[in-house]
Amino acid sequence: MQVRVLSATVEVIADDGTPVSLQPLLGAALGVLVVVGGSRGVARDRLKAMLWDDSGIVDRGSALKTAMSKLRRLVGKDRVLFGDGVYRFAARDGQDYLDLQVMRSLRDRAGQLRGEDPATSVRLYQHVLQMWAEEPLAGLPQTPEVMGHLQTLAEERMAIVEALLETQLELGQHREVATTTPALVAAHPLNEHLRVLRMRALACTGRKGRALQEYHEAETLLLEATGTRPGPALQDIRRQLMDNSPALQSPAAAPRAGDALVLASGADAAAHSVARMMNYMTGGSYHLPVDRAVTEIVLAAVPDVWMLPNETGDFCRRAAHAAAAAGIDQFLEISSGLPVREPIHQVARWTAPQARVLYVCTEASVATHLGPRIGDERTGIVHANVWDPSALLRAAAHRRLLDFTRPTAVIVRDVLNFAGADDDPWGVTRALAGAICPGSLLILSVATSDQCSRVLQRQIAALALHRPLAKRLVLWSREAIMQMFAGLPPLEPGVVEPHQWRAGRDGGSAAGPMRALVGMARKP
Repeated sequence: MQVRVLSATVEVIADDGTPVSLQPLLGAALGVLVVVGGSRGVARDRLKAMLWDDSGIVDRGSALKTAMSKLRRLVGKDRVLFGDGVYRFAARDGQDYLDLQVMRSLRDRAGQLRGEDPATSVRLYQHVLQMWAEEPLAGLPQTPEVMGHLQTLAEERMAIVEALLETQLELGQHREVATTTPALVAAHPLNEHLRVLRMRALACTGRKGRALQEYHEAETLLLEATGTRPGPALQDIRRQLMDNSPALQSPAAAPRAGDALVLASGADAAAHSVARMMNYMTGGSYHLPVDRAVTEIVLAAVPDVWMLPNETGDFCRRAAHAAAAAGIDQFLEISSGLPVREPIHQVARWTAPQARVLYVCTEASVATHLGPRIGDERTGIVHANVWDPSALLRAAAHRRLLDFTRPTAVIVRDVLNFAGADDDPWGVTRALAGAICPGSLLILSVATSDQCSRVLQRQIAALALHRPLAKRLVLWSREAIMQMFAGLPPLEPGVVEPHQWRAGRDGGSAAGPMRALVGMARKP
């Protein structure tokens, strides 16, 4: 189930993907349980006080009991719990999505990254504020209890706004802050911290006079509204302005050392990359702020997803070792690239020292980056589009590294899940299977929709991970993945989850709500 409370009305999407129609009272009750109650719940008497004022309802106890009974029927008895006089909303692990929970997770992560990676932190704060664009619980009666909690929520959101502005200033984004703060100051004229941030941005963009005027406006307003003078922070920045203090021109935070290397390979700093996101999830260093931010957004919604590329990578290494042990000494790996642990050419040469390995990277900047790092006379790398298998095979043949008249292991790792509307994964694997000789192996790793709830699949789609990419994330069914083996018979243990494929004692358990299916098939 998907529950969204960061808006004026509560929205619920059922497990089957259909909207749940909630009467205003039921939506308000669910909103209070999620926003106010959290994991501790809301006492019955407190809930009554928040849902009804003193007029209109004679027996609020009966009215509450009836409302909560209806709510339980609509969203599930196991989700709306009652005990010891307390009502509580309990989300189902790995199945339910609560936007408030995701928002707070991202807010906390942005705070953690602020010191070491402020550029990613800024992107996360911005996403959080996009999620929280409206005032929650807007439909409740304006009782003191409700008003107090709404004030607490407003302060929570303002703290995020201020953290974003502070981090932007640390990055040297003074013009951006100077542009966005007028509307904020107008909406919150007595917020002295906002004034300080605006004055600092103005000073750093050469508008010292306007910054001092901002101080005088704040001073006048505070005296009229509260009878007090500006606080220490405002007075301190005024003194810095009057003294032309160098503290106002503090240097911008330096970008991460690895980012320049990524940009030098031709990577686009404005668009996230599947390869770089996977690299970030597996502990690598080839990624940019846009990749790190989008990955963190995914992890907030699906916390265990980082395990998936690690598991499929481990499977591919085990499969390569098994292929080499079976006498295969030629390998064609088609992937987004960027292995963090032992790449396929190293794994294969543990058993077959003369093994030849050609990597086909689906992203040009990755091929540019990896080329000088892994190339030797028996290892190569080319860039090609997996969805044009004829061109891919021509690029592989042009490299003159592999001889397809001899048995070859073709590894297709995690790329068939990023597809356009007209892409044909079965056609891709049929073409690859047709190009290799008898005795060759087709090794596939593909994320599956099995075990992944419809709500989770819809939420992943709603994250718009494909933007601005041309491909969408597609999770395939087991039946669809079985057909990708192009009629070749899978070897033992068949088409299974990565941790089940010849993993021995280190196999572990399933990786959470997002799973993959893997297998190795031999061409007769």
